[in-house]
Amino acid sequence: MADHGPVARLGVGSGGGFPGGWSGRWPTVSVVIPVLNEERYIEACVRTLLAQDYPRELIEVIVVDGPSTDRTREIVRALAREDGRVRLLLSALTCIPRSMNIGLAAASGEVVVRVDGHSAVGPAHVRRLVAYLSRSGADHVGGVMRATGRTYVARAIALATSSPFGVGTARFRYTTREQDIDTVPFGAYRREALRRLGGFDERFPIGEDPELDYRIVLTGGRVCVTPTVETEYYCRDSLPRLARQYVRYGRAKARILHKHGALPSPRALAPALVVLLIMFFAAATPFSSRARKALAGVLAVYGLGLLGASALTARRRGPRYAPLLPVAFATLHLSHGVGFLSALPVFLTPRPAERLHGSLGPVHEDSTGVAGAPGVLPERELEVAS
Repeated sequence: MADHGPVARLGVGSGGGFPGGWSGRWPTVSVVIPVLNEERYIEACVRTLLAQDYPRELIEVIVVDGPSTDRTREIVRALAREDGRVRLLLSALTCIPRSMNIGLAAASGEVVVRVDGHSAVGPAHVRRLVAYLSRSGADHVGGVMRATGRTYVARAIALATSSPFGVGTARFRYTTREQDIDTVPFGAYRREALRRLGGFDERFPIGEDPELDYRIVLTGGRVCVTPTVETEYYCRDSLPRLARQYVRYGRAKARILHKHGALPSPRALAPALVVLLIMFFAAATPFSSRARKALAGVLAVYGLGLLGASALTARRRGPRYAPLLPVAFATLHLSHGVGFLSALPVFLTPRPAERLHGSLGPVHEDSTGVAGAPGVLPERELEVAS
């Protein structure tokens, strides 16, 4: 994808100029979409990206299939024949960070935007992300994830996951102002920053975004969020599915702590601490009256917190969800804590020697013009749509 700076100069009203780079022009953009069995959504997703109000000659869409067993690949190939800006690459593994690294190695854009395969973004999504990336000077920026749901339970879960009491420092779920942040999903990266850091760490099939963002911050970069960009996210529609999701999140946090020896925020340890206290005092209750009193105290304080946060959330967002909110909040906290504690055996293994680099090796252009990464992206894993 060529650099078409002259045809994309910024004019008045385009966002106030680009103090963060690219000399007052729109940069080239590669949108990477890791997918697996997304035949129901992928066409709409890709078409919303092709219809962006960004200069069309400056954007490419790279779909990395990992590997689907439905019609996803067939649909993307048809879109690629229809519009040359669409490319299809194939990963041999079902692993999101591997798919992202394949897309990153193939990307020609100065900015890499990650989009989820079953999302449909607004027409200004890419432009707003790129403008904020430049204006902020950050290495990674993203928008606010607006949680929603199709059922009563899912909507109650959406309220819980949009509350500081429910998700703590995950401010990308509820912030109303632009700010630096620990992590943000589905955003825009400076390509040179991603490649300098070795892309995504493929040892993190879950939690690859916060792990990469932590490396960005540790190496002096910045991660920022803006409420001018919103991504609609459909929450899990049952409490057991929510619990399984947050158990995985808790495990990922433990693995980040093991790798780096610290977390972006110590508040991420709070759910594990609550679970640990409950387990400890519960185990000691048959032998100690003090343990019984301590357990009652912990449960009382936590229960009051659940009721208070639920009442406040219901008053602001919808009283009809009040009965389910305490259970949703508790599911978030306790599942995350259980997941974190279940991953503690990882601390018996050696920490990685190279902690600030991901799994992507040096990027080069091979003889076919398809980017590759020696030792990480075997040639058999690359399939260019035709």
